[in-house]
Amino acid sequence: MAVALRLPHLDEMLVGPLVEYVQEERVSNVPAFLKNLFGYDVKAFFDMLSGLDRLSEQTAQYWSCSAKAIARTLTAYPYHTASCSPAVAASVLELMRTSVGNVRDRRGLMFGRFVRLGEFRYCDQCVYEDRLAVKREYLHRSHQLPGVVVCHAHRCLLNFSPVRANLPFRPTARSEGPCIAGAPIDIGIRSDEVTTRWHDVARRSADVLTFALSSSMYCSRDVYRTQLKELGYVVKSGDVQLDDLSRHVTDYFTTGYLTRIGLGGGQRTRDWLASLLCGRQAVPMTLVHILLQSFIGSKLGKPTGNDGHF
Repeated sequence: MAVALRLPHLDEMLVGPLVEYVQEERVSNVPAFLKNLFGYDVKAFFDMLSGLDRLSEQTAQYWSCSAKAIARTLTAYPYHTASCSPAVAASVLELMRTSVGNVRDRRGLMFGRFVRLGEFRYCDQCVYEDRLAVKREYLHRSHQLPGVVVCHAHRCLLNFSPVRANLPFRPTARSEGPCIAGAPIDIGIRSDEVTTRWHDVARRSADVLTFALSSSMYCSRDVYRTQLKELGYVVKSGDVQLDDLSRHVTDYFTTGYLTRIGLGGGQRTRDWLASLLCGRQAVPMTLVHILLQSFIGSKLGKPTGNDGHF
């Protein structure tokens, strides 16, 4: 049976058209509707949804969108697979196409090492502009990425949505809307300089989500070591001075920020830097690539990593 979902807006999450359809069609049994649409019991609606082949078939009359296109434009697939091997990226896409349940902590992507998304997030200025442009507010994919606390377009702190990521279809969420009366993200004391650093992480993250090819960050260790050698963090023996580097990275982003995103400070910062630079883990996640690229770029004063390549 064809499902008449409206076309998604630019940078919109897949959950937006689903929630509106449920509300407008007065769907009484939401779990059954979702199971019919995706082919399994859906529990979360952002990172790596499965059942995309079935969704593509069910919406073909209105979207004409392949499962691969849905993965790239309505989920976080491009972001997460930017840092993994081509084989892993292909395997993850295959899992997303089939109705096997949410693709999380599978195939070496290591999602579990950052703080999971609880509430959705939104930007007040984006809400204002979206209402003018498309007559509705909606949740942006780029605001939900790991490590993102600032809007990449407006440089302002994001707000927590009253809608929880695992309960977007509850009646109160549908009636109140996703971008109303949310509390701002609290990271403690901050300055304009530090906010600019967090904004650089958000900007790089949005670029990876929108433009990066799968595996574009894979095997970047030698590039990072060369850049860090230029900055004096690699000694003649070839060893990276991880203690100094982790301390400087923590000072740069602040302990409050790194703790908020699940990656700092102290030993935890040293651990994820070691995963990037010393080969202790097979697949460092995309976020730690972006953090290191942002730090190195600020010190070298030139584009680093994928920055400027899109």
